[in-house]
Amino acid sequence: MLKARILAALLVAAGVALPQDDDPRLAGRVKELVEQLRSDDLIVADDALAGLVKLGPDAVPLIRESMESASMDTRLRLESAVKQIARNVRRERAIGKPVAVTLRVADRPVAEALGELAQKSGKAIEFADLPEGRVTVDVGNGSFWAALDGVCRSHGGIMWRIRGAKIAVEHRPYRDVPKVVLGNLMMYLDELSTSTYSQQGHKWSHLRIAGRLAWVEGTRPQTATLAFDDLEDDKGVSLANQPNNYGGYDAGGPEGPALSMPLNYSHQTVLDDGATELARCKGAVTVRYVLETKRVISIPNPAAARGQAFDAGATSMRVEDCTATARTFSGRIAVTRSGEQRENLQIKPSDIVIVDKKGNVCPGKSQNQGSSSMHNGTNWTITWYYQVSFSLPEDAEVASLDLQQPVDTEEIVLPFDFKGLKLK
Repeated sequence: MLKARILAALLVAAGVALPQDDDPRLAGRVKELVEQLRSDDLIVADDALAGLVKLGPDAVPLIRESMESASMDTRLRLESAVKQIARNVRRERAIGKPVAVTLRVADRPVAEALGELAQKSGKAIEFADLPEGRVTVDVGNGSFWAALDGVCRSHGGIMWRIRGAKIAVEHRPYRDVPKVVLGNLMMYLDELSTSTYSQQGHKWSHLRIAGRLAWVEGTRPQTATLAFDDLEDDKGVSLANQPNNYGGYDAGGPEGPALSMPLNYSHQTVLDDGATELARCKGAVTVRYVLETKRVISIPNPAAARGQAFDAGATSMRVEDCTATARTFSGRIAVTRSGEQRENLQIKPSDIVIVDKKGNVCPGKSQNQGSSSMHNGTNWTITWYYQVSFSLPEDAEVASLDLQQPVDTEEIVLPFDFKGLKLK
């Protein structure tokens, strides 16, 4: 029972409500599934395991109780159910529950439609001074993004924009940007440009594709990588050779963490002089979430820690220079790690975070400023240098600067296949 109480406390800390009183229906269902779990028929046992996981964190104490009298095989299956439930809690906290919206409006003022969408989704939408107009939208149990885009499309003279932690609808022409929606995530491309340079008889072009990954629930992904399988202009020139693909970073601002991050592709290539659009743009965005982390190093009161090295085994972190207030911190950070395998020593910029006095993890902006390495014949020692910047919400205050490493991650892939993207 002690383990059950510990897990229950962890679930509560994660924001999951647990029942205050015993639920006989839940207890009966757990008992029924545990009996099925003992079956020699693997299909029946697997279905029972899935049923227990579906019951969620409310069932964890009852599952724990069932372990006391279970056989070894059944106990292992019950422990697997508890682990899967705990992971689902972490996943929901990171990615968020899908926000499904039903919006059916016929010939209604645009402000009324946006207000109804905000009310039904529970998401704040900023809009003011919009042009008059009526819209017709029919989205049944669809994504928030589909409903929002449908309102703007129906009107024609308004367009959505993700600005930091805010979703705004503005008075400007609607743009049907190429986009892919999966649950709470939306990836879209909104800029395609090329520049041509000539020097000493040599000519080359630089292609740039820019877009964003946006979300409406959950936390900011750790990374989002834009990659192309096929990129060709309308004159048949292939452009996807040796790409430089990356997802950038938006920290948000005083109103809260950002709801989107930039996606960029840049590549030196020779476009056909007559090309006016991309005939094919196919690839995927791989979104990586961190579901659970472990704290490697914590520097309390980092504003006063300039020049000090904080160690944890073969890893150390030092604040080389900084400026700070109660809600902001920026500075140059050095992280040193030692080990036999060079590839195992990597530190990602997103591993460096600020923790506020309420225990909330606050990511910021980080730029890699280089590294130095040394090999003594057995071990590598590598030091990475980062310029970091954090800005916390108004009700937060800096408590510590932490180096955290992921121990549980999840990747979501958003494939896309766009055609006919116009060059700017």
